[in-house]
Amino acid sequence: MFLAHIGGMDCIARGLRGAAKLVQEGLMQKVLDARYISWEEHPLAKKVAAGKARLEEVAEYAQQTKDPAMKSGKQEYLEQLLNRYI
Repeated sequence: MFLAHIGGMDCIARGLRGAAKLVQEGLMQKVLDARYISWEEHPLAKKVAAGKARLEEVAEYAQQTKDPAMKSGKQEYLEQLLNRYI
């Protein structure tokens, strides 16, 4: 039982080292920044993120705006990127 706990802690340490390397290299953050760029560019999105937008404002914007173009969130790419480090 003691050896199993040591093996578990080794596994956790390896995952933590991989996660630290992922953060240090900044690749995941670059992908996430590109994915959510509209939250920094659009004034209404900034208000929503800050918790200052009213539901009426958001509803009015949604009614006046065309549906956004479908764009991949690259979920599989992000999963593989994470798996490469951990």
